[in-house]
Amino acid sequence: MKDVALSVLFCLFISLLLLYKRQRARSQSELKSLSAKLTQLKSMENHFDDVQKKFEEERRKRQSINEIAENENKQVQTLKSQLLEAERLLENSYSAPLALQPLLRRTCELEMSYISQQRLECIAEMKEAVELIDKLRRKQSSLISSIKLATGASSGTDQIDSKIYSLKARMEKISLAMSECHQRWIEVESLCGFPLMITSDGSGSVIRPSPSNTSSFYRDSGSSK
Repeated sequence: MKDVALSVLFCLFISLLLLYKRQRARSQSELKSLSAKLTQLKSMENHFDDVQKKFEEERRKRQSINEIAENENKQVQTLKSQLLEAERLLENSYSAPLALQPLLRRTCELEMSYISQQRLECIAEMKEAVELIDKLRRKQSSLISSIKLATGASSGTDQIDSKIYSLKARMEKISLAMSECHQRWIEVESLCGFPLMITSDGSGSVIRPSPSNTSSFYRDSGSSK
């Protein structure tokens, strides 16, 4: 009877050992999967930052161009006395676009601020996802976690997959919105003849519209009605 009991215990021990080994292999496989997902998420975050840096670089270039234009405008001021009458006539002709400048600039500022807020929220969620993956990786490497997986407990990978898919879709949407918004306001600036997007130091120079730009603005407005 004692031998039978020992045999049963030995068989039970072997079964548990095999089950643990199999679940350990499964845990290691899921750990590798989580590591791959973490790498993918960090790659997406780096790509997202690269897009933002590209826009910031373009904005700095535009700021530099505006500063050059301001210096040239200062040199031209010596001729202002000879053009007072012509300037008065031009101001009367182009009063509408100049009056729209603060409204357009405020609209541009609000849209840029909204997209920037969406980007910050997305980055915060990416950091939370990274922390969650690190936490799951630590849990997967523990003995208790392997035993829980053997009893059918969820590993949480489905939640990670869903979160990564959602973040990827949001990042692509925000990147497209940033690109479209930036390009659209550049075109509006070109039509109106004055800058609308605020520079990194919060300043913005006022440039009087040229006749060609303003006439094009009115012509396009008339055709759209």
